Amino acid sequence: MHVNRTHILVEGLKKLKDAALFYIIASILAGIAITTRLAVRGALGLTTLAVAGVAGGILALIALFVYLIPGFNRLSMYDPSLFRTPKILVLIGLAIGYIMLIITQALAISGLIAVASVLALVTIVLLLVGYVGFLIGLFRLKNVTGESLFMVAGILFIIGVFVRIVIFIGWIILYIGARRALKKYETPRRPPPAAATPTVVVPR
Repeated sequence: MHVNRTHILVEGLKKLKDAALFYIIASILAGIAITTRLAVRGALGLTTLAVAGVAGGILALIALFVYLIPGFNRLSMYDPSLFRTPKILVLIGLAIGYIMLIITQALAISGLIAVASVLALVTIVLLLVGYVGFLIGLFRLKNVTGESLFMVAGILFIIGVFVRIVIFIGWIILYIGARRALKKYETPRRPPPAAATPTVVVPR
């Protein structure tokens, strides 16, 4: 059965665009939670922190498991030679890493600090592996689509390792880049103009 590879690429770009949007909203909620906690004391501050933090965490998980990982899966189907390795790194690193992060936090809250500390090191390594795969995928996506904003987003994500606020900007740039790339593939191409039919003059 013939598969339209361009359609697969478009599906992958849509997933990445939606993932970026969810991460943008999650980052805004996290910012609201931190700002409110610093500005408002008492029960209101703690409640706002809890609500915004939980909502942001849920959105981040949706972004990862519903959009980002499936997006890289579609890109791998589009071109396995370019995107299979990034897909595997993202799947193993980010998916397992975030699950390990939740487990580590639960163990720390339960008082099992020693076990949580060991798992925290494993979690950090996994998340770094996934992050590297994500960056490789963005740089290769720039080469495939010709959209330079993917490379810009990747550079911002690298800087974001040291300056966290830059990651938020990176998601915005990724969202814009994915939208621009989608326009290139979703805009219907006009058919070439039909050749003029020569007029035949029949002599009388």
